[in-house]
Amino acid sequence: MTLQDPPLAFKVLTAQECKQALPMPEAIEAVRRVLLAQKADELVVPQRTIVDMTEDADRTQILLMPSASRSSAKFVVKLSAIAPRNLHRGLPLVSAVIIVLDAETGRLHSILDGAHLTAVRTAAASAVATDCLARADACELALIGAGVTARAHIESVSAVRNIARLTLFSRTKARAEALAGWAVESGLCQTAEVVDTAEAAVGNADIVCTTTSIASEGPILDLAWLKDGTHVNAIGGVDENAMEIEPRSLAGARIVVEELDAAFRESGELRSARALGLLDESSVVRLCDVVAAPSVALPSGRISVFKSVGVAFLDFAVAEGVSRAALQMGLGREVMG
Repeated sequence: MTLQDPPLAFKVLTAQECKQALPMPEAIEAVRRVLLAQKADELVVPQRTIVDMTEDADRTQILLMPSASRSSAKFVVKLSAIAPRNLHRGLPLVSAVIIVLDAETGRLHSILDGAHLTAVRTAAASAVATDCLARADACELALIGAGVTARAHIESVSAVRNIARLTLFSRTKARAEALAGWAVESGLCQTAEVVDTAEAAVGNADIVCTTTSIASEGPILDLAWLKDGTHVNAIGGVDENAMEIEPRSLAGARIVVEELDAAFRESGELRSARALGLLDESSVVRLCDVVAAPSVALPSGRISVFKSVGVAFLDFAVAEGVSRAALQMGLGREVMG
């Protein structure tokens, strides 16, 4: 008689099912909770593995990002690819899958659409930063970039601030115009305008989000263009050499990141500013510290920058939330292994 493993059943969820399981407001709260878990040292987040497929500036990168929490029964692994050349092929920049495992048995629990959840978790983290750092009466949002992540940021920022006016700049003007129309029709802002330069987009903004697929051709935002008290979420760029913000303009700004080591390893702006002697780790604050103690937030009138490099525990936050809600709501296709 041969002993066999019992049949293995797991769920597969599409992007739409993930969205149904975890709408943006719930994603924001999931990220807020995981940041408090980070502050309490409950997370297990190894350094992600990055594989460069070539040496070219616009090379495809493969990323493996595991994460877990000591207080959770789940273990999460994301496998993603960032392919800048896809922008010229009419294909998505990011392709990803998120695998959720039982932390005790190792059994496969669910497979989730990683591209959708990457945009959601990134935007949710920006919303938490915005809620902590932007002025309470902030109502003008500027976006640089008009892709999937930009759309998610309109949704997330509007969940924490009442956005009256949206201004957009993108190198692909037609995409920006389509995004502006969607934002107004969706009721996420009252008016939206597409402008011809990044400087024109940000001059009157209370909140700025840079969501570009820029590689290493140079910064697209100078903080000198901003009025005092503006908050910036800088989350774009395709690799560790990319710089959306002019690094010299970071001097004097309040810089907030997810993790210090990851930020100075993977942010072109911070590495460049440190090399110029403008800042170091002691002048940068973790977002979890701001969430845990709001008094850590910016002094009145000072520009704040949340520089995100996209850490694995953000994937954990949304993946755990989706897998739990999907079970309760009966979402996803069950597969027998």
